[in-house]
Amino acid sequence: MRLGPLRCLALISLVANLANGSTRPHYGGTLHARMRATLLSLDGTPWPTDPNESAAREKLLGLIGDQLVKIDLRGNIQPSLATSWQHDAERRVWQFHLRPNVQFHDGSALLGSDAAAVLKPFCDSMVSGLVLSCKSPTPRPDLLAYLASPRASLLRNSTAGVIGTGPFRLTQWAPGKRAVLTANDAYWGGRPFVDSVEIEFGRPLREQFIEFELGRADVIEIAPGDVRRASQRGRRVWSSAPSELLVLRFTNVEDGRLREAAALAIDRQAILNVLLQRQGEASGGLLPQWVSGYAFLFSAPPDVVRARQLANEIPAANRTLAIGFDASDSTLRAIADRIGVNVRDAGLRIQTSPPNATLARIHIPEGGANHALNVIAETLGVFDVLNGSSYAIERGLLDDFRVIPIAQIPEIFGLSSRLHNWNRVWALESVWLETPGQ
Repeated sequence: MRLGPLRCLALISLVANLANGSTRPHYGGTLHARMRATLLSLDGTPWPTDPNESAAREKLLGLIGDQLVKIDLRGNIQPSLATSWQHDAERRVWQFHLRPNVQFHDGSALLGSDAAAVLKPFCDSMVSGLVLSCKSPTPRPDLLAYLASPRASLLRNSTAGVIGTGPFRLTQWAPGKRAVLTANDAYWGGRPFVDSVEIEFGRPLREQFIEFELGRADVIEIAPGDVRRASQRGRRVWSSAPSELLVLRFTNVEDGRLREAAALAIDRQAILNVLLQRQGEASGGLLPQWVSGYAFLFSAPPDVVRARQLANEIPAANRTLAIGFDASDSTLRAIADRIGVNVRDAGLRIQTSPPNATLARIHIPEGGANHALNVIAETLGVFDVLNGSSYAIERGLLDDFRVIPIAQIPEIFGLSSRLHNWNRVWALESVWLETPGQ
């Protein structure tokens, strides 16, 4: 598998780049961020299935905790809490050497048992001081990629809440409403530039944009369809690599001809170009190219002629599709309407209820192709095709057309003019704020 960064620079104006180069970084200030997710917990299980909440939890855990390894901007694995590692030829037996003198936010030392807990789902581990060894019953070629993801952050629960070894400490927490992170002065990787980060949850995209326009927010989320509007107003916009899957999941359709007809009728490229303003990739597969390396093998151009042939084979009373979606999500609503137009052209009927298919977003986690597919399958409620290579797993999830990928889209952020050095998704330990008079 070829690793690629989940984060890439895009659409930052030339004026902003010149400003970044003319001012030196400095410490201080509070960064104000907004999220549409209603994040209720940082330490609860299971992991949230809502894509917005899942992405929000990853962002915060990535700031509070560290991982054994990290992925740089070029997609290469680099040391983090593990200074070095080695494995056998089959990648079943692994050994990690932990960084010495690392402390949790409460002052307690990082122990080998903390790292062993992260590896527990994959292998049996043995700890000797700061050396951690583990043996897996099966090869783990994606283990380092998973260990670099925020889901593999080394964390502890304390009376004060979740603590880690990361660049920020969680100092205020109002579930679903607000979180405040404060710079960790004793961080082994160097103190962050900003003093604190204030995050408000549950904020609709429209409200976020208004606060952004009024100068009350430094980081907001932007829908793909609003990128042009933000750019036309001279706002700084940054886009990641595709990290969210838009997918149609059939829930109560046993006739495979109807599922296949719908899949062949959908014009993914038109949805991408018009509704998503070319933000992302039209896709016949579940994983982006940067994650799997083989996404091009899942191309899915529309074939309306074949879709009509299949529709004509279905008894007239069963040619009905009803798509459910989050009514508060304007992007999903627009895509559902366009899919309705496509399938009607193929001879299927659209009705509003009861839904027999669901249009949804799924957050694509970092951690390699196999890990991402397991998360996607769990979110979709599919558990019977998870053996073999990542390609075989993905093919198994798609072959019966119960799951129809539509597009993979990026995370898009609006950034205030005073925010500098944003070069990857929520890597807030490296950003800094320009203050008046500089």
